[in-house]
Amino acid sequence: MSESYLFFYYLAMTISLLACLTVVVLSWKNREAPVARSMLALGVATFIWGFGFMFEAASSSLSQQLLFNNIGYLGSMSVPVIWLIFAIQYTNTGKSFENWKKALLFIFPLFIVIMVWSNDAHHLMWSNEHQTTSGPFLIVAKTYGVLFWVAVAHNYTLITGVTIILIRQLFTGIRIYRKQAFILLFAVSLPLVWNVIYIFDLLSLPRKDLTPMMFAISGIAITLGLMRFKLFKTIPFAYPLILQQMNDGILVFDKSNRLLETNPAACRMTGLDNTMVGQELRDLCELSPLLECLSITDFGHLDMESATRVKGKSYQLDKQPLFNKQKQQVGWLATIRDISQRKQTDQELKERKEQYFTLVEHGNDGIIIVQHGLVVYANSKMKELSGYLMEDILEKPFVQFISPEQRELIEKHYQKRIEGQKSSGRYEACLINKNGQEVYVEISASLIEYDGQIADMAIIRDLTAHKQAELENQRLRDKAEMASRLAAIGEMAAGIAHEINNPLTGVIGFSELLAAREDLPEDIMADLQVINHGSQRVVEIVRRLLTFARQNKPVKTRLNVHELIDNTLEFRSYVFKTANIEVIRKYDQNLPWITADPGQLQQVFLNLVINAEQAMRKAHDGGKLTITTTREDSFFSICIADDGPGMTPEVKAKIFQPFFTTKGPKDGTGLGLSLAMAIILDHHGTIEVESEYGRGTAFTINLPMDSPETEDWTVQQEGLTPKAGDNHAASILVIDDEEHICQLVTRVLGQMRHKVESFSDPIKALSKLETTSFDLVLLDIRMPGMSGLEFYSQMISKRPELAGKVIFMTGDMTVSDLEAQMQQTDLMHISKPFHPAILEQFLNKALKQQAG
Repeated sequence: MSESYLFFYYLAMTISLLACLTVVVLSWKNREAPVARSMLALGVATFIWGFGFMFEAASSSLSQQLLFNNIGYLGSMSVPVIWLIFAIQYTNTGKSFENWKKALLFIFPLFIVIMVWSNDAHHLMWSNEHQTTSGPFLIVAKTYGVLFWVAVAHNYTLITGVTIILIRQLFTGIRIYRKQAFILLFAVSLPLVWNVIYIFDLLSLPRKDLTPMMFAISGIAITLGLMRFKLFKTIPFAYPLILQQMNDGILVFDKSNRLLETNPAACRMTGLDNTMVGQELRDLCELSPLLECLSITDFGHLDMESATRVKGKSYQLDKQPLFNKQKQQVGWLATIRDISQRKQTDQELKERKEQYFTLVEHGNDGIIIVQHGLVVYANSKMKELSGYLMEDILEKPFVQFISPEQRELIEKHYQKRIEGQKSSGRYEACLINKNGQEVYVEISASLIEYDGQIADMAIIRDLTAHKQAELENQRLRDKAEMASRLAAIGEMAAGIAHEINNPLTGVIGFSELLAAREDLPEDIMADLQVINHGSQRVVEIVRRLLTFARQNKPVKTRLNVHELIDNTLEFRSYVFKTANIEVIRKYDQNLPWITADPGQLQQVFLNLVINAEQAMRKAHDGGKLTITTTREDSFFSICIADDGPGMTPEVKAKIFQPFFTTKGPKDGTGLGLSLAMAIILDHHGTIEVESEYGRGTAFTINLPMDSPETEDWTVQQEGLTPKAGDNHAASILVIDDEEHICQLVTRVLGQMRHKVESFSDPIKALSKLETTSFDLVLLDIRMPGMSGLEFYSQMISKRPELAGKVIFMTGDMTVSDLEAQMQQTDLMHISKPFHPAILEQFLNKALKQQAG
């Protein structure tokens, strides 16, 4: 008997290990199934448990038996935890069962294993280990400690939890899953029951734990489940999603088109019943055209009418693949929806719409209906206004067709009407068509009932032509007003310049005459230098003022762009200092002069500089203004860049449009940049802008470079040092209403040994011309009572030989048509204020030219 029992034990243990290996192999082959990996781990853990117990029984020494006993604990403590994880995954109640939760379950078993292997140090698991015999076995007798019973309670609790979970599965789902659950429940319960018998010595058998042997039977049961009931292939992964009371039919198939799940609605529609679960779809097609259609169609949607059961019924089929966590297809889901009522409703709606189609489709105004913020109807005029296809308009938010700046306002009007609040039903708006162009419209909106729900109907009238005409008229009015303002500024500047240049001529002239004396003390010479330096600064200010005053009269001439930029910056130099703005100049000094209108270019530069200055001050109370000049092919390139706030793409796209401004109504008209572009285009150049919000703005102007033109009679500052021997004694008449200028010119010309007579009264000068001949006449242009041009006309009528012997003196060349007359009549002129040396050189040149 003893030998037979011993043989039986080892045979059962061997079968148990083989069964565990079978479970491992089958689990590995089906490792893509949701619970296969848990079953694989379970097979490994059970194998370790049985391996330890089997070799413990085969060992003869106490140390060897304790070693294999400890190895067995690696499996015995893992099996309950793995069973619990398997049960949760199998019943699909652990969707959120993350890995960290699994790790928590293994903390206590790991602690017990550690305590087992270290038991000699604390004896909390057992004590008093010694060998004894029980039947044919040499066993290790122990006195179990408290921690051993805690471990037993822990394992029994987990196995009990697994049992409860699987028992619940017996009362849910359909037949194939109940059979699966029964097999698993049996596989779990049998080792548990036997382990209880062994621990508490409930049967008079040898004291050898046969729990691993029971796992042989469990392994066979699991193997049967794998082979007979498709344990891994037909787990209930979809069942929790299927509601028995759903109106839609639900069918679940595996990759082999084997039916796994169905619900009552699907059974009613197709003629199926639960007994057909597990059959292939091809064997079920004869029951219903719906099933036949599912067998031949690809994944997606399909509407069809069934010819069986209830004629005239319409169904919508939806066939979609099912994937596991590894994105691999494990089956597919079919949804069958009865859409007969919806089809009927759609047909009624279609007929109703056709009744109104001819009334609204061909009108001159766009008509849309907005429901829940979406466009549910639009006529052909709306399609024309927006430029979109009809499918791109319907079911889209209406506000997406509105200019971004007005969307919030339009949305508020819409919400107020929907909520029954008082709101304007008529307002103007700006649509953005498909090409990004603005379309100005008038919207008249009112509430209606559409498809049984409240909706907003809007009649949209195109105002683009009217708006453009209105904007053009406003642009012309603003341009005329601007021209008038600029003309007034020009006249004022010209008057101021004349009034300043006349006394300034005396200050500069007499200070230089004094400075030429050698008998003056050094302190007086220093004072004269201060006077002369201050006067020169005034000269520069007046010159820039006159340049600005000519901006409404385009006169292109050769100019130094760098000098023009510096003059423009000088206008704002004080503002730059007080606003903490640093001006950085990066000039290419090898660039030539160009032909352009200095006043117009200065207007462009000044506008860009002021815009940059205001942007930087608003952004961070200061900044850097960088002006760079370079040669770009045959163009003179000027870049004006700031480190201000930059522009958004929407603002950048409109920056050159007339009347567009980001400033307040008191700070800008929106004409500056549009006029700047017009001026640059008139100079055959280009102006571009680069800007990124938060990264600053850079305007680049490209002006064509050309060859120098013939110099005019205007005296340049270079090379005016008089040469000895150039002059000869001449009789010269000087006429200027400013007495100090007459005195200055008389004194300078007297030093040149010329005979000079001067008059501050042009009438007396004309009388003198009747009796006296002169070689040259210096004539002021602007004089009270009689202008220089009037004096010139009367003079040549009496003394025509003096027509080419007149040099005009003027402190203002901006007088209407004055510069044109100077060029047409080839008359010489010298601008006030002038240096005595320049006057002397100019006079020598004129006398030498007369002499031939």
